[in-house]
Amino acid sequence: MAQRNDSQQFTNHGFRMPRFGRGRDDINNRASQVVNQRNPCLLKIYKSTLKIATWNVRSMYEPGKLRNIEQEMVRLKIDVVGISDTRWIGSGELSTENGRVYYSGNDDTQHRYGVAVILDRNVVKSVTGFIPMSERVMLLQLMTTHGKLNLIQIYAPTTDKNEEELENFYNDLQKTLRLTASRDITVVMGDFNAKIGEGRCDSTVGQYGLGVRNERGDRLVEFCQENNFVVTTTFFKLPKRRLYTWKSPADKDNNIVRNQIDYILIKHRYRNEIKTVKAYPGADVSSDHNPLIARFQLQLKKMQNKHKVDKLDIEKLKSEEIREKLKQQINANLEKATTKSQKNKESAEQQWQFLKTALIEPSKKELITSKHKKEDWMTDRILELMDERRRCKSNNNIRYKQLQIQIRRKIREAKETYFSDKCKEIEDLQNKYDNFNLNKKVKELESEMPGC
Repeated sequence: MAQRNDSQQFTNHGFRMPRFGRGRDDINNRASQVVNQRNPCLLKIYKSTLKIATWNVRSMYEPGKLRNIEQEMVRLKIDVVGISDTRWIGSGELSTENGRVYYSGNDDTQHRYGVAVILDRNVVKSVTGFIPMSERVMLLQLMTTHGKLNLIQIYAPTTDKNEEELENFYNDLQKTLRLTASRDITVVMGDFNAKIGEGRCDSTVGQYGLGVRNERGDRLVEFCQENNFVVTTTFFKLPKRRLYTWKSPADKDNNIVRNQIDYILIKHRYRNEIKTVKAYPGADVSSDHNPLIARFQLQLKKMQNKHKVDKLDIEKLKSEEIREKLKQQINANLEKATTKSQKNKESAEQQWQFLKTALIEPSKKELITSKHKKEDWMTDRILELMDERRRCKSNNNIRYKQLQIQIRRKIREAKETYFSDKCKEIEDLQNKYDNFNLNKKVKELESEMPGC
């Protein structure tokens, strides 16, 4: 009998490939276990495909817009969405209802420009780096099974801006690219304010574009050729309603003015990782742009946070029910710890550990703070109106505008009530000369309006 070559029974992942009855999910799970053994900083591998989108939302400074975007992310099952024209001041990151936002802006008090990337909560643990380059360019890095994924979100100058501003934008984009490695998967996405148009252009542009190319389109194609990118949208044959990303204010039933100016670019060597790219005109966040969504054949590795610290929300102690419940649990734990310590004659260090556990564990259970920031003034009724507005987007323009007015009024009323209560609470603390809690409440209010 010929001797079996065991080396042929193993893959690069280091585990034996099954012969029968093993599905893709089982193989991925076993591969994940081996990867985790090799690197304890890696958690399980995220699902095998990613939906990555880019969307010009026409300002996230507008109250309720961030929550509306997350509502659409959940509905469309988007994992990552790059945002153009955020109009937030400054740069940073913050937790949200369903994930995390990384944003890059400027110090302009008029709230102009800005970019951001919003991640689903399952994707957040794959983040390895964030670089805010300018109010028009930012870089977010994720870890995948194929290596590092560089997401560069942009917002190019509009056609009314001069050539100098356009070249400054492309210079910032080139500086960002120099921060990435050639072996990385690099994606550039956003509102380029450029029309590439129909017609193939070597291996950079496919034949399924939309409209006629303009000068800004020529500049974008030149950038792609210099850096070996492909314009993914132009390689998929789709209906025109799945190609346009912007509707002009002059668009009417008898005068269609819709253009393709938002794109997702990827390095040529990784173009096969993208399976589909198309616009979703049915999505709505009160913007004249449609989201452009690509499905990537990629798996993310989740990175472990070694410095996780649980924070306690002492505001919950205002509830008499929680106070009484916590008191009973702590007293019961202290009684058990005292009895055990006296019975076993434990050392001082062991007694301290028992005491610490008796106090901390019930507190973590009852007072653990939420892991996300949220708009506390947001109501279910406002979210329902937003969803109804979306359904009226393409078939009832009059009702759409009525709902938009109603949503803004409801948001204004909800915010006024919420902040009025907060201000009253601050005034009460000031009257009591409780400066510690007073400063804490003021900081909480400031954190609820990032970039403002």
